[in-house]
Amino acid sequence: MDSKEAVDLATGNNPVTTDGSLDVKTIQLVNRLYERNRESHDFYRKAVSNENLLSSVSIPKNTLILFVPGFMYKADQTTGADFQKQRDLLSNAKIPFRLIEIKENGLVDENAKSIADHINFEAKSGKELILVSASKGGLETSVALGKYISSDSAKKIKAWISIGGIHRGTYLADHAMTFPRSILARLVGWIEGFEFDQVADMTVRKNKPMFESLVLPENIYYLQFIGVPLSGQVSDEIDSRYYELAQYGPNDGLTTIEHQIISNASVVVELGLDHYYRDKEIDKKTLSLLALALKEISDRQGP
Repeated sequence: MDSKEAVDLATGNNPVTTDGSLDVKTIQLVNRLYERNRESHDFYRKAVSNENLLSSVSIPKNTLILFVPGFMYKADQTTGADFQKQRDLLSNAKIPFRLIEIKENGLVDENAKSIADHINFEAKSGKELILVSASKGGLETSVALGKYISSDSAKKIKAWISIGGIHRGTYLADHAMTFPRSILARLVGWIEGFEFDQVADMTVRKNKPMFESLVLPENIYYLQFIGVPLSGQVSDEIDSRYYELAQYGPNDGLTTIEHQIISNASVVVELGLDHYYRDKEIDKKTLSLLALALKEISDRQGP
């Protein structure tokens, strides 16, 4: 299915019902997303294979990259949700950036307001902005853009790169709200350092209608990077979640692929990666996404 079809499916109430195994459905989805986004995919692949990629990426003057981290990005740095590898890469290349230090276990709306405050501040200084978010940070960024940033700030945002964005929540949270799983969820939350309210905050029941009601600024170039694993490619730490979500169709082990897709966004799919995006080249792949975003920004502005 292409992006529009995926969004249509995401906004419906029925799980995937096409025949065939989950892997077949996943391959079909990846193929259709590729066909819909062929030009973006091809540019991305070429950039990844470019040995001189870092030196070839040119950031326009007065442009700032804002990173929005994912859930528990300080407590568990093994997930890469803090963008440390990418920040090190940009730092070495002297590319200006900031990490928006949202509350790592904060509620979506709370963090969205914090993100909006940072965007408004940087925009007032005259900078043009490129946002890069991860996982739950994608949902919080969408709320910031759809509810809390000023219209003047929106004009300063040139692109948003969402990596594994949980834009409509996760059914895992919905499942955890039901008895007896809710008891275990409370225990795990106590051990891991987050509140049960934060589980409810990530449900599809709450976030899907909220996300669909958002009106995102039209001037922004939206680019998504989505890992899509086959059943044999899911890491051990996430495989039980992957199979729990299988009833809803292709997923990355934390949320369904359809629930990640933003209408009118360019989508780059990486077959074989699950939600943790553990890839030895993930820093270079993120830089390739940045190169793609810069190309699109330049094309939009014209000569």
